[in-house]
Amino acid sequence: MEVAQTDSMTTNSLATRIRGHLSRAACQPAIGRAIAAVLHNRVRNRGCLIDTSSPHITPATIARLWWGLYEAKEIRFIKQLLPRDMDVVELGASIGVATAHIARRIQPERQIICVEANPYLLELIRENVALNTPGRRVTILNQAIDYSGQGSVRLQVSETNTNSRLGSGEDGLAVETTTLSRVIEHYSLGSFALVADIEGAELGMILNDKAGLSQVQQLIIELHPAQHLGELWAPERMRDLLIASHGFTLRAARGPVFVFERPAAQMV
Repeated sequence: MEVAQTDSMTTNSLATRIRGHLSRAACQPAIGRAIAAVLHNRVRNRGCLIDTSSPHITPATIARLWWGLYEAKEIRFIKQLLPRDMDVVELGASIGVATAHIARRIQPERQIICVEANPYLLELIRENVALNTPGRRVTILNQAIDYSGQGSVRLQVSETNTNSRLGSGEDGLAVETTTLSRVIEHYSLGSFALVADIEGAELGMILNDKAGLSQVQQLIIELHPAQHLGELWAPERMRDLLIASHGFTLRAARGPVFVFERPAAQMV
């Protein structure tokens, strides 16, 4: 039995490595440039049409969009599990790929409120929503989720849309901060769905915004390793805290991407 179990684990590990090699080969910059040229920077991603003309979208990202690898786990959960009849807050909208899928998924009268720290991506979010759901209104806030008490933080903008980070000091762009609770209050939200991919800033929200999270009916989130008071928090620890302290149940997970839900009886 132990030998069979070891063989199975070895096979799975080998399959994972092979998939990784194939993915990297398929997403080489040259392939992305060819895709963009042939399709005139209008690339299909799992049913959505995405504008890839921005210089902030690298050829490798274009290839990942084309092959359906870009934010694949989040998008799969959005398409399959996101409630159709709820308002949605999206933290970390980036180039608007997940936003476009959200817009196609939920009812037209429902609100979509996006929070994105990178000012260079805001028009691209609007463009990608408009390409897929013409006339759909989406609110986009050029703010960063932060619980340090500062009115603004510095954003270190990278060459790609996926690697920008909040930093300290005087380098980078000054970006106004907000919190989940402030967004809820400003837009008078009741229960809603939250989609979040904010590169580690989610830890501050999990530790400090119990009131805001108490109004979240469904949470689709990518959890990243992050530090608080010099202590490293792994995604598994954040997952456990969302369950134990915030009353969520875990519905699904793929790698670091989780879907949490709250029983209706627990909503405030």
